[in-house]
Amino acid sequence: MEARADDIARDVDPRARLAVWLRTGRMQRKLSLDDVARVTKIQPRILEKLETGCFDGLPADVFVRGFVRSVARCV
Repeated sequence: MEARADDIARDVDPRARLAVWLRTGRMQRKLSLDDVARVTKIQPRILEKLETGCFDGLPADVFVRGFVRSVARCV
């Protein structure tokens, strides 16, 4: 039995899917990390961590949710 793309996508870590979604959205709009940082007022190093799925060293989850919401609106 072959694995379908839908099944594989469900098995991927939600943080990794979020990271890919944010990066893809930014790149489709041809925005740099600095562009998004300027609009959202979020430091580029934090944006980079969000886009790589590396949530270590970020503030509390409530802040991360706010960051993700702001970036999603921007991209």
